[in-house]
Amino acid sequence: LYSIIESLNKIIAENNINPGLFLAVYASDYLNSSHKESKLTGFLARGMRTFASLIREQDLAINMKNSLITEDETVLIEMDPDQDTKTHVDIRITFRNKIFNLWSYQASKNAIYPHTIERVTGQRNEIPNGFHILCPINTDEGKTLLEKRISLEKNSKTIINWTEQFNDSKKTQNSLRKKLLDQIKRAEDKILILKNDVEKLETICLNEIEISEGWFFYSDKYIKRVAEIINKANINIDFQYNELKNILLKPETILRKITVFNK
Repeated sequence: LYSIIESLNKIIAENNINPGLFLAVYASDYLNSSHKESKLTGFLARGMRTFASLIREQDLAINMKNSLITEDETVLIEMDPDQDTKTHVDIRITFRNKIFNLWSYQASKNAIYPHTIERVTGQRNEIPNGFHILCPINTDEGKTLLEKRISLEKNSKTIINWTEQFNDSKKTQNSLRKKLLDQIKRAEDKILILKNDVEKLETICLNEIEISEGWFFYSDKYIKRVAEIINKANINIDFQYNELKNILLKPETILRKITVFNK
């Protein structure tokens, strides 16, 4: 992960961010190192999986700084490979002499169990001092929104095609015209449902994510909510660390001993 982050930082510094260039830089860095060439393919696959989340973290960091700098011109944003690999904190913010550690991760089962839980509970190195803000991003609903949009577009094109066939079939059998009308009606009904689903999901996602060219980023509203938490004179704490740690480790405690329950 350390080398992946270093390669990404190189292309960010050149302000020319794209997956192809990232993989090229990473492959070059890898081959110039002492790592085994036979393992390059596996590391490239890992790098490609990691690319989206690292870009999202960079975007979050930049937007957080822009949001907070009006309140504190000395606000400091720290992101580096050592910080990420050793403390698992993605973004470290120093604001008005207070330290805030931001955790960026997807709010999906695969991301939360066990990866994020292990990080938060210190099973992958002790977490640093300061305020910690968990910033999950709901990419699951974003993916569903994209799927609905694609389906809506396909059905709209299908209706246009069937309508053209219907208009061209005036001299054909009535059975064919009836079949086309039935297909058009079913597709129109489906489109109404899809439009409703898309509108609902867009309303939900607006508070959470921004989708750009299929990439998921934190929305402006999300950034503002986090900035408001940091900007408060008295920070509202949901949990003390030991309390949160005990809650997250409770399932493991239960499942590691003889346990009796009834349903």
